[in-house]
Amino acid sequence: MPIDFNNAPPQREPKEDSNQAPQDPIQAFAEKLAEHGLDPGGIIADGELHRFGKKKACWYVFFQGDICGAAFGDWQKGIKGTWCSVSEGTLTYKQREKYRKDMEAAKAIRKAQEKKNHAQAKIIAKKEWGAAMPVIGMAHSYLEKKGVNSHHLRVDKKDRLLIPSIDGNKEIHSLQYIKPNGDKKYQPLGARKGFFFEFEGAQGNNKLYICEGYSTGASIHEATGATVICAFDSGNLPRVAKVIREIFPSHYITIAADDDRHVPGNPGVTKAKEAALDIGVPFVWPVFQNVDPGDKPPTDFNDLFAMEGPTAVVAQLVKTGVEAERQIIPPFMENSTALTSWLIKKPAPRKYILTLNGVGFMPKGVVGVLAATGGTGKTFFLMSLAQAFATGGSFGPIKAPKPLKTLCIFGEDDQDELGRRFWDICKGKPSKNLYAASVYGEVGPLMKMDGKNPVRADGFYWLDETIKGHPGVDVVILDPKSRFYGLEENNNDHGTQWVGCLETLRKRYNTNILFAAHTAEDKAGKLSQAMNRGASSVVDGCRWQAGMIPMDKNTADYYRITDPHNFVIFDAPKNNYSPRGSHPLYFKRGEGGVLEYTTLQNTELSEMANTLHGLLKDDKGLYTLYALGEGSQTKEIANTMKENHSSFERTKSYKDITDFMVKKGVAKWIKTGTGNSNKTVLDIIKK
Repeated sequence: MPIDFNNAPPQREPKEDSNQAPQDPIQAFAEKLAEHGLDPGGIIADGELHRFGKKKACWYVFFQGDICGAAFGDWQKGIKGTWCSVSEGTLTYKQREKYRKDMEAAKAIRKAQEKKNHAQAKIIAKKEWGAAMPVIGMAHSYLEKKGVNSHHLRVDKKDRLLIPSIDGNKEIHSLQYIKPNGDKKYQPLGARKGFFFEFEGAQGNNKLYICEGYSTGASIHEATGATVICAFDSGNLPRVAKVIREIFPSHYITIAADDDRHVPGNPGVTKAKEAALDIGVPFVWPVFQNVDPGDKPPTDFNDLFAMEGPTAVVAQLVKTGVEAERQIIPPFMENSTALTSWLIKKPAPRKYILTLNGVGFMPKGVVGVLAATGGTGKTFFLMSLAQAFATGGSFGPIKAPKPLKTLCIFGEDDQDELGRRFWDICKGKPSKNLYAASVYGEVGPLMKMDGKNPVRADGFYWLDETIKGHPGVDVVILDPKSRFYGLEENNNDHGTQWVGCLETLRKRYNTNILFAAHTAEDKAGKLSQAMNRGASSVVDGCRWQAGMIPMDKNTADYYRITDPHNFVIFDAPKNNYSPRGSHPLYFKRGEGGVLEYTTLQNTELSEMANTLHGLLKDDKGLYTLYALGEGSQTKEIANTMKENHSSFERTKSYKDITDFMVKKGVAKWIKTGTGNSNKTVLDIIKK
């Protein structure tokens, strides 16, 4: 019986995740809480906020239903998470909408309670501060040990130093307590993010340093006389840096990092670098001389102050030129690079925001580029991808597993044209997750040249604020790169720094960024990593690259296409985290220029493959490609092929026919024999 190749099943069916909820979702959620060290002593499934633990700092909200959802956290430890009774990737649209609404409700409940917590803590902080006594000089064991003075600190009846956490108006919001032995504790449920302690600098001194702890800040202030801001911990550095940049717009700011090189990930330097990049300022960390390997490793500027004196502190804070450029990050130490120090358990599987034929295609959390030849419809393609992202839908075999909040910024077309195109793509029903705007003639590049140095331009800060204005955005699309670049197109260093700008925003907002780029004229007809116009470092810096080209003559002839100008070919030459799929894909221009996915089939080739399969399946011979094309033993087979297919050419057609059969899974090439008699023959798979 002949095989219908057009209806051949896929060779490997994708596995489906179970949509079955656990038998006892309440017990499953309790186990999830236990993983974080949280024990409420029972779960109440009423959609209300329930607090538990010491100082009532722990909380959860549980929503009951066919699909159960919950949110939980610990305000004191900074824990925050969500939970669903089934895998989110298997939810139906209706289930997903319920879960989304439940999580939005939980977030609103949590924020309302946080606001109450902060207000109550603020009252307590002011009361405790008012009842405490001023500390003069080093009249406290902690200050004496650190070798720094009190700068408007107070001490309570428990002999704890009180360090106020203030805002830009110098209003107290919470307190940090430091015991004589150095143990530190934050006021329970007090507001901490974005608040700080300030050492006021001498009048006329426009230098400002931002650091973590009090003793570090006091050391820098006493050494330099400058204004110093304490963020209290590394995690608060980026938030405080943004606040301080607005309060002190004309000050020369430097982030003074703790060098936590003996801690996995070096959070002191990592967060300091993030803060510095966020506001475009330098960051430094202390370098120590003659450290005894047996001693506790020094980490901050207070250690430098104590070991080498204030002169060393000043000298290291004002490093410039080549010496400063060398300090990218501190050198790693064994304690921080040993896999056993940070690879404690198997990492979670990589997540994808797009799949292709059921296989991961575009990873979550990357910067990617779509390179396209002019006239191929890259903007239409990006718009169709955006529609798939926003709806959790498909664009041909490309699918978004769930709806994603998507922001599109276009620089080549005006708002009216965007509206016309999106109306057609969305079929008149735009998704509430889809946001788009034209900046044609309005917004400049993300970077510019300052003399010989690339620096961030107004466009970067505009884009930063725009993304911030779309909270929780999952995907940001920029079209095209040329409107947002601003640097020397062929300079690899410039390309690296420009992609670095996008990486900064990607990390800051935990989003994907996808931008479009034009192809080089000499690479316009070939899909490859080298097809982008300009610096190769742009593609090198991206973790995902796709491309679009017009349909070429050979492909058109192969598929008997008479209007190849209406077709484009799509592929992903670079995908660092996924296997190669069944590429390329073909799209055809529809009404209004909208691209529509199409499957191309060479009907004549399919029919010839069907005939050859029928002739060979009962033939006991195993033939090489040469034997089929020119061997005397296959002459009758060739004659039959010619009788049935007038375009068949024995010496030319077999290569395409056998390739087609192998691709369809009805034949395979196998090796037979050994030594000089070894040969590759076509093995027919009987269906």
